[in-house]
Amino acid sequence: MLMSAGHRDTIRTRLFDARQLTLPLLAFVLTGGGLLLLVGGEDGAAAPPVGVETVVASVAVPAGTASADLASVVEIRVLDDVARATGAFRSLDELGDGVLATDLVPGQQLLASSFAEDVVDALGPDLVAVSVRLEAQRWVGPYRLTGDRVTVHQLGERGTEVLADSVRILDAPAPDTVDPRSEQLISLAVPESAVGDIMVAAAANELWMVGR
Repeated sequence: MLMSAGHRDTIRTRLFDARQLTLPLLAFVLTGGGLLLLVGGEDGAAAPPVGVETVVASVAVPAGTASADLASVVEIRVLDDVARATGAFRSLDELGDGVLATDLVPGQQLLASSFAEDVVDALGPDLVAVSVRLEAQRWVGPYRLTGDRVTVHQLGERGTEVLADSVRILDAPAPDTVDPRSEQLISLAVPESAVGDIMVAAAANELWMVGR
């Protein structure tokens, strides 16, 4: 069946009107979708890390290490506020003078409470430093085998007596440089209550150190 000219014109007009409505609608949909993607992308983007620079130990550091010697054994890490300990340092410039009061493990934060004024103060209360002169056989073996802590004995006519336990050797010559026939000056951190007895025994050449 043939379509009349009027009928064809009506169809063309409707198609034209539909295109005119569709194009703006399509543009609106695309624009809205783009905005949603943009907003969603901004909201879903990972937030930049937020934290505070903090000084932490990069390796194990023994107590007694001077703050001036810490530069090579610590590093700066960015930590969340909730992960930072109270009194943690932000930079090496904040460390000041002093020595470590306790051993540090890798990753441990450096705090104001981590430091003491000097090595003896770092060991704890009621300790004092005393120097004694000893023959090599009286201290080198225990010092070399057990580290820097020994038990101080007095060896006299009545036998032996423990004058102080867990005594830390603060300063001594390197054992491998010691002449076995000579005496060396050794500095000890001892309880204040025992320092008098140690001085008397040292003067009488009756001190002997034992390692555990």
